[in-house]
Amino acid sequence: MDRASRMVMAFLIHLGAPNTESVLRVIERAIRPKQEWLSRFPEVLNAWPAQGLPSRLVPDNAAEFHAGNVYLAFNDLGIELMYPRARGPEMKGAVERFFKTLNLDLIHCLPGTTFSNVKERGDYPSEELACLTLHKLESIILKWIVDCYHIKPHRGLKNKTPMQVWKDGISQRPIHLPTDLDELECILSMRDKKMLQHYGVDFPGLRYNTPELGPLRQRLEPNEKVDVRYRDELGFIWVFDKFRKHFLKVACTNKDAIGLSRDIYDQARALVRKEGRNADDFGLAHKAYQQIMASVETEKQSQKLRVRRNAAKNAMDKEGHQAQEFL
Repeated sequence: MDRASRMVMAFLIHLGAPNTESVLRVIERAIRPKQEWLSRFPEVLNAWPAQGLPSRLVPDNAAEFHAGNVYLAFNDLGIELMYPRARGPEMKGAVERFFKTLNLDLIHCLPGTTFSNVKERGDYPSEELACLTLHKLESIILKWIVDCYHIKPHRGLKNKTPMQVWKDGISQRPIHLPTDLDELECILSMRDKKMLQHYGVDFPGLRYNTPELGPLRQRLEPNEKVDVRYRDELGFIWVFDKFRKHFLKVACTNKDAIGLSRDIYDQARALVRKEGRNADDFGLAHKAYQQIMASVETEKQSQKLRVRRNAAKNAMDKEGHQAQEFL
């Protein structure tokens, strides 16, 4: 949220626990223009002009905001991180107030809500009445933010709307975007240092290569490592060419890895290792991956909410667009 205008910059809904990647993804969404995101939701009527690099970001003190990958990414983008003191909710009162408004105006009106506490919930059968997919929930919240919250007068803004205050603000202080939006995705990604071999870059059980890595390797010092960026998608990584100041997108040499989740692949490797076999054997890990996904399909049919929820975590991508089960 932009503190001055109360304009929502971005949000991300998913079933997994908050982690470094989810933080990086929602910041990427906040910086980018919103047209592509809105195009997936034609029911949203208004524009969403919120975009641009913040000069300062104030998170809470959760562990994922203290991760080295988050700090390094923000440093690359010139974003100052300011951590509030512990147990100081009044220092982020605007965000807390927004969540209260969201809950009262929307969330607690949806079928299956659990309300704010057990007393409020009473004997309301939340699990029995839950009937929204994650994608549908995203659609509802997106429409409420863009078509309701942003254009409703706000008492804290002297009865102006967040949209009005945002437009007034950018007329005085222009929006700044990254020079190359295509590189924003890899800047806001997980990081590692790897040796560049003649066959490319090694990850556990996987290799990544492209002809462009050859000239780069020839110019490196002996035993010098390269900066590698990666996301949950197994099919590619980025390698930074320090001589050309450019990120190279490098595909996995094993085409069967394209579209697979790195998190689930790590789970599969752990299963292979537990059986006393070679976890770096892609064939074994891929077979275990398929077994996990087959188990997910079975668990989706379970009558127990906890089991369906665990299945959903593995069945979707990081942003939940593939989840179709009822929650």
